[in-house]
Amino acid sequence: MSPQIPINGPREVPTSVVVPAGVLETKAAAIEGLPCKAFTPHDADPSGYLSAREDCWNKSVKDWPSVIAMPSTKEEVITCVKLAAGKKVAVLSGGHSPMCMPNGAFLISLRKMNGVVVDPERMVVTAEGGAKIADVDNALKPHNFAAPLGTHPDTGIGGLTLGGGIGWLTPRVGLAIDNLVSAEVVLADGTLVTASAESEPELYWALRGGGGNFGLVVRFTYGLGLGVGLGLAKLVGQGGEHDVRARRG
Repeated sequence: MSPQIPINGPREVPTSVVVPAGVLETKAAAIEGLPCKAFTPHDADPSGYLSAREDCWNKSVKDWPSVIAMPSTKEEVITCVKLAAGKKVAVLSGGHSPMCMPNGAFLISLRKMNGVVVDPERMVVTAEGGAKIADVDNALKPHNFAAPLGTHPDTGIGGLTLGGGIGWLTPRVGLAIDNLVSAEVVLADGTLVTASAESEPELYWALRGGGGNFGLVVRFTYGLGLGVGLGLAKLVGQGGEHDVRARRG
């Protein structure tokens, strides 16, 4: 049996991994003024930086950012975005994107922003930008609901949703973007907006499949039965089979 990988870290750093000499020869990035914990490859103790770097799942694209900032609130994200103006900025949600950890980037890691809130009355679930499918599933399970996300619990909802989002329920209810009700987005200038069919509709249109270059999404809200009708999906888990209400696309 393969070892269990922690959904929200920290992940063990292989003993063979050290900061390359070429990276240490670069100029150290300034992190003064950042409102959250942040790491650089030049830290006297690089363990925090190396551990944060392990959130990138794909070894072939796991490079060496100049800064890894780890905000825990949308207000901290706003400050990070403003302080990163003019820099090469990258965002890490779940760590599966080939663009989540580029060399020399000011990386904003959302791994500490993984909260999920279910609203059974409105039939929606709202998840922070760093949540993974497992976080959403675990919050929905007590309500016997399921969201149309991906197929593996370790996948982050951010890149999945902004890229379309194919999952187990797609044949019945469509892609993740088809069920996205709204998104809270921090724009490049630090402005926080809500994109939905009623508010910022052009941004809402662009986010649903256009990737992450339109802003940093700090919160996603998905419908769990809104719109054109209710269908029934069958969810099979450790507790047996039970009916799950899901939106029919």
